[in-house]
Amino acid sequence: MINQLFSKFEKIFHADRSEHADRKGTYLPMPWLGYVVKEILELDPERDDIYCRGIISYIDEKVTNCDDDTAFFQIQTETAWVPMNGVFKLIEEKFGIEVFYIAEELAMGIFEGNDTEGRFFTDRYILDDTELDMDYFDSFDDLASVINDLIGEKPNIFDDIQGIISKHELDERIMVYEIEYVSLSD
Repeated sequence: MINQLFSKFEKIFHADRSEHADRKGTYLPMPWLGYVVKEILELDPERDDIYCRGIISYIDEKVTNCDDDTAFFQIQTETAWVPMNGVFKLIEEKFGIEVFYIAEELAMGIFEGNDTEGRFFTDRYILDDTELDMDYFDSFDDLASVINDLIGEKPNIFDDIQGIISKHELDERIMVYEIEYVSLSD
């Protein structure tokens, strides 16, 4: 099923839709998630009321087969305001697979994922230093060490971080987020 699904995603990702450029209506030259709904799920986003705002911005070159009879591939999407969990929940149901994700939407304060075991996504924290870069951490100790290196004070628990940042007047420069783990159905 993973190989079949990968082929369908590849087809959408690499499709040349330039022939529709002059037409009015729902046309996007990029791999719009609406094409996933239409071509993979065989549903109509408007008629079936499926929210699919966004595009596929990346797809792996091939499926990865693991020793434990597991196979996977990764896609990345760019969506607006919320992750498109409804689309991926429908894919899970149709293909009998598990979809794991991590989503971040800075403006909406969304930092979530559903891989609680860390099988594919081990990140648990995000540090956004507007003067340097955005970094991801899979352990609090690693995050705390970087904060210590940046600010000169090491937090003992996650809840200490904002106070440390504020105390050093770095609220405008450094933001730290904890990724919340939820169900794909949320």
